[in-house]
Amino acid sequence: MPQPHQKLFSFGSDPSTWSAAVLTRRYQQNAKEAKERARAQAHQTQLTPSSVHLTPPPPPPSDIVPANLSTYFYHRSVSLTIMSYVRLIFTVSLLSILFYVVSQLIWTLKHDLQAKAEEHTRDLVHEIRVCAYNYKENLCDPGTRLPAMEDLCQKWLACMNQLPTTVTR
Repeated sequence: MPQPHQKLFSFGSDPSTWSAAVLTRRYQQNAKEAKERARAQAHQTQLTPSSVHLTPPPPPPSDIVPANLSTYFYHRSVSLTIMSYVRLIFTVSLLSILFYVVSQLIWTLKHDLQAKAEEHTRDLVHEIRVCAYNYKENLCDPGTRLPAMEDLCQKWLACMNQLPTTVTR
């Protein structure tokens, strides 16, 4: 723990330019150095538990440690918590919008493909009906078929026998 007489934040610059991260890092570094010095001093003097007398440290001078340092750390913690929630809400909102856009894109593509397949099926059914009509009108039954109409009748028969749903599968 830093001693009361130590300058915790001696940067040599304007205090208004200090960031919270710099102050925190400096405070932690000084605390760590003070612990190491105390450990080294205790090791050198070989203190025994019975010979140690704990006295409270004198209060620090007001110009070295700000009086509201603990308040600063409390408010810093609160502001970091609030910022974490704001970031969470923003991320969830952004992901929701992205999910909505992607799902709408997939739905639109599926709907368009289905409409195109139905249109093609309707056209194919119409073509089959026209082929069946021509097949019957031109007497293309095998018993009444004219030899000159053989090729044309075979095309109409193939057209009539196709399945309109083969394209939509």
